[in-house]
Amino acid sequence: MCMPNKTRSEYPCRLQCNCNNKIPNMTFKGCMKRTCCITSSFFAIIIFLVFIVIPIVFRYSPSLQRGMIFLNYVRMPSTVNYSHPEKYGIRGTRNFHIKTNDNMTLGVWHVLPRNLLDKYEDDNSTHEQLLSHGEPIVIYMHGNSGTRANEHRVQLYHVLQDINCHVIAVDYRSYADSTDVEVSELGVVTDAMEMFRWVHKRANGTPIFGWGHSLGTGIGAHAYSLLEKEGLYPNGLILEAPFTKMSDEIREYPLTKIHRLLPWFEFFIIEPVEKNNIIFDTEKNLMNTKMPILILHARDDIVIPYQLGEKLYTHLLETRKNVTTKLVLYDKHFKYGHKQICKDKELGNRTRKFINESINNLPQ
Repeated sequence: MCMPNKTRSEYPCRLQCNCNNKIPNMTFKGCMKRTCCITSSFFAIIIFLVFIVIPIVFRYSPSLQRGMIFLNYVRMPSTVNYSHPEKYGIRGTRNFHIKTNDNMTLGVWHVLPRNLLDKYEDDNSTHEQLLSHGEPIVIYMHGNSGTRANEHRVQLYHVLQDINCHVIAVDYRSYADSTDVEVSELGVVTDAMEMFRWVHKRANGTPIFGWGHSLGTGIGAHAYSLLEKEGLYPNGLILEAPFTKMSDEIREYPLTKIHRLLPWFEFFIIEPVEKNNIIFDTEKNLMNTKMPILILHARDDIVIPYQLGEKLYTHLLETRKNVTTKLVLYDKHFKYGHKQICKDKELGNRTRKFINESINNLPQ
């Protein structure tokens, strides 16, 4: 039965009553057509933004490129009391700052070895002198985002402290409480070199090792290769979740998957980063270096696929003769991913073994 006293306009997108049953079908089809048009337009806009606008903006925005690679503006946790590292569960830790030759201030934590805690834990005035006490020194170079206070980094400090190593954890310029300036590969590499020189002057022959994680592997590889050219030889370098070069890492990064098959990917994504002098060519930088190298990588790392670590390892074996180069791959069932190798119960033993084997492995 037809509904009385209602016009068709009052039922714009419903199956209105009509005795011959033709108008309702036409109205329904019209609504569906409009909906499809709106949906298609929405997806067209998204596709245009993702595949056209974003690549163009990325290519012509050097600051955006630096921000997305270094993520120095990401502070998690957002507030950190660097002056009181004990609040983050680290005993025997001194907070201090150093000045670089280009007038940058770098925030640093010095974590004492466990065997020195009982006597020196509460005496910050002795920390600097204790660098020459004889225990190995590990300079930690973190990856992008966050600070020296991030949880997984603190967990690693505990591992190294427990095997009686000094830990020097530095925040590069533009990170944490270090000088806030425009970040660059040259800048962070300079900071890593300055930190090594500062430690070397106070170590009095005590073995010094570098530990880089993620982006920190590229920083450490670049910095320590330059140090060797200066005649300063680190006793070894540990690379946790390394990559071969920045361009390879960008190609493998999960967020670039949707862009990779596009014919303009290299032009809009890879080339501008290289022109912005963000290279981090670890393969080239470590070629012909003399320092022993240990690579650690998890097979379930989706940020930097373990294949890049394997490729780097193979390259180093081919280009570095009669020098220690080791690779440890962690199976997926451990679920260490990109940041949790610090949970490996054997990590302390692995590290200590590498340190002991490397100490007498420097050129005379």
